Formats: sequence, structure tokens, C-alpha cells
Amino acid sequence: MKKLIIISCLIFFLTGCLGYKELDNLMIINNIYIGKSKSEFRFILNEVNASNSDNGISKKYSKSIINCNSIDNCFKKFNRFPKDIYLSHLENIIIDYSVSKKDMESLIKKLDTFKELREDFYIVFINDNNSKILSSSSLQTFLNHSKNTITFYDLKKSYINKEKVFIPIIYNDKENFDIKKYKTIDWR
Repeated sequence: MKKLIIISCLIFFLTGCLGYKELDNLMIINNIYIGKSKSEFRFILNEVNASNSDNGISKKYSKSIINCNSIDNCFKKFNRFPKDIYLSHLENIIIDYSVSKKDMESLIKKLDTFKELREDFYIVFINDNNSKILSSSSLQTFLNHSKNTITFYDLKKSYINKEKVFIPIIYNDKENFDIKKYKTIDWR
């Protein structure tokens, strides 16, 4: 009988939220810009800071910049932030046109290590070093309504199956976006 009571108590104390993460300790990222110049990478992380106000929830955005010599090193620097990087709300990864196929392989492998990552965010290239695209509110609307977009799921699937993939190149003029060309990556 004592064993039954002890087991019942243990089961009661073992239930709960073991994997709980406090929202104040998370850096919620919605957009990432990956730029490359010569041998240096620049990651710009667009963080969403939501707060309650009288008019509902207000969102403010802030940017964090990481400079490194490889994509792997940039991801290692994620651990140095005071908050945990949270990519579950990722909407877009905007990549500079000069990022190579080898760098894209590293990106896929590193992103695949995030267990909370959804794979429905968009992957696009940009033709110029314009990180202002991160703060554009109309980019997401454009990508949602465009037929020629590619998600991380599509990119990862083409990598696993060793197929060609056509990633759109975004051209922007102020708040207007267009897809005129594609960058082909052949994983074979």
C-alpha cells in the first residue's frame, strides 16, 4: 500500500511543464538577413518585441548584428546573446546574392538543428546589399501572394533529394517588390 501511495505522489510531482521557456528570456526573430562581402558574413536578426497597450498588442522591432567568417561561426554566436534565440516565428530569410552553394548547405544543416523551427518560412535572395528590406511590412504580403516563392521545406527537400531548386531574387523599389530572376542551385 505504501508503494502505491509513493508511486501516486511521484506521478503527481512529475507532471508539469518541464520544457517551459519564459517569454521574457526569448529573442523572437521574424526575419534574418544574411549578407556576404569577401570572406565575411553578416547576419542581421530582426527581433519582435510585443507588448500590451490600450489599443491592443503593439509590436516594436530591433536589430542585432552578427559578423563572422563562416555561417557555422555565426550560429555559434547565437549562444552569446543574453536571451535564447527563438526561430519559431521566423517569416523570411533574405540572403545576399553572393552567398554560395556551400554556404547554403551549411545554412540548411544549422537551421535544421533548431527543434522549434517551422519550415514554412520563405527563402529569397536579394540583388543588392539592402538590409532595410527587413523592416518592410509589405514584403511578407508580397511573398504570401506570390506564386513563385520557395519555403525552407522546399529548399531542404531539394537538398535531401539532390535536385535543382530555383530561389527567387527579390528586387525592391521602396515598398514595391518584384521577382524578375531566380538563382539556381543544383545539389547534384
